[in-house]
Amino acid sequence: MKLWLAILQVVVALEENCLLQSHPVEKDGEHLSEDRDHALAPKAKEVGAEPAEARTLEMISSSWGDEREILQEYWQVMHVNCYPGRGASNGGLEHEQGKKGDAVHCAHNCYHMDHCKGYVHFSAHGGQCFLLSWISQDPIADCDLGQIGTESWQFDTFVKKPRSTDWVLDHFYPLRHVNCYNGRGAWNGGLEQYQGIQGTPSSCGHQCFNLRNDCNGYVFFDAHGGQCFLLKHISAGPVGECEVGRQGTESWQFTTYIK
Repeated sequence: MKLWLAILQVVVALEENCLLQSHPVEKDGEHLSEDRDHALAPKAKEVGAEPAEARTLEMISSSWGDEREILQEYWQVMHVNCYPGRGASNGGLEHEQGKKGDAVHCAHNCYHMDHCKGYVHFSAHGGQCFLLSWISQDPIADCDLGQIGTESWQFDTFVKKPRSTDWVLDHFYPLRHVNCYNGRGAWNGGLEQYQGIQGTPSSCGHQCFNLRNDCNGYVFFDAHGGQCFLLKHISAGPVGECEVGRQGTESWQFTTYIK
């Protein structure tokens, strides 16, 4: 009889142990399983995580992966080719001409050189980089504009974002002699009340900046006292889709500022 009771106690103990292993343990009203405990533990990468801005800065300064954040440090002027004698110089960077790479690779190379002010990327033949030590502030007038259907259309000029005395203008790239408007590479939907208002490039920029995502750039007309035309959308390829001015006419006095 005693032997039978002992065996019964062992069986009961084994059953309780199995139940504990197969069901969550209740603690302070919560059900915690071994798997959930593991999920609640911080991952190694999350411990002491840096702010997103700090991570981005680190990636720009040291990463050579496929991240595209580095391109945010440049203004892209599509279908424009700047080179020595045509709106640019590569002095001191002669060894950085025609190297293979995509636009991100070119951007990293230029970013880490103080004397590099931008680059041209040629998207044909596997991609080529042409780093530049100087780029004209007026690429539409001084550089080569591509022609649709030819190789010249595959050149893009990337200009390092400058740091001006007017902080708001740092957020816009001025594309001189280009006029974007409804039906020609832009749309002002929702901003109809901001068309043709008097102002300066800086005051236009402040108004557009304060509208946040509702405004993605503006056109400044440097005549009749200065006029602003705020835009909701601007084409990624304004040289091909907007109106390019002709020297000696009023059209030459338009500048499109792209956020």
